Amino acid sequence: MLAINPVAIVAPYYRVGSTLVQRCLHACDNTVIYGEMNSLIGAVMALAQCKSIKNQKFYYEKLTNWINDVDDDFSCAVPYELLDKSINDVLCNFFPNDGKRYGFKAIGASFREVSLLLHLNFDIIYIHRNLEDSLKSYISQPWANFDNFALAKSKSTGLQEFLESTQCVDNLKENQKVYCLQYENIHSQIKTVIQGLGLSIQQDKLEQILSNKINSGYTQEKEK
Repeated sequence: MLAINPVAIVAPYYRVGSTLVQRCLHACDNTVIYGEMNSLIGAVMALAQCKSIKNQKFYYEKLTNWINDVDDDFSCAVPYELLDKSINDVLCNFFPNDGKRYGFKAIGASFREVSLLLHLNFDIIYIHRNLEDSLKSYISQPWANFDNFALAKSKSTGLQEFLESTQCVDNLKENQKVYCLQYENIHSQIKTVIQGLGLSIQQDKLEQILSNKINSGYTQEKEK
């Protein structure tokens, strides 16, 4: 398994504050948080279900080549007993054991996809916001596509209840974290999340990001 738990920022639909949380975490010392990687989750799910070497190779190529659009249906249950070394090898290509903390964000991840991430020792940050407020904000954007919003919403049904339940019972692995953030409370809670994940950031830099005065400092150099 990965030496350091990766972080997945999960949102049920668009305009809930996931980009702001991503910027805050990415600005932390020795931390790299990629943008949306929903296809990575889908391809890992497919790889987890593959019994044939041919199919494993096919999905391995999808992962390592960063294919953006996975057209197959990955909604069926994941047989965790099929998770083998190949999946962890692939994940290590994206999240190398170099002492840094890696992660990404996913919009509209399903219950089964997040269950898989938990199984793979990911720490989860789930962000939720009033549906009507999110939709109003989303449709005001020039790039808005209502079908994409509706698809994300339908996939994530029941996800919040599931993640909240993980915080009430002892079913997480040692040192594994799950946080459920309300959009309106991101500013007041993000520092607690950062500390809980064992990350560090200068207070003035965090405040500047939260006030949108600077971005996270995401550059190609840091990405390397």
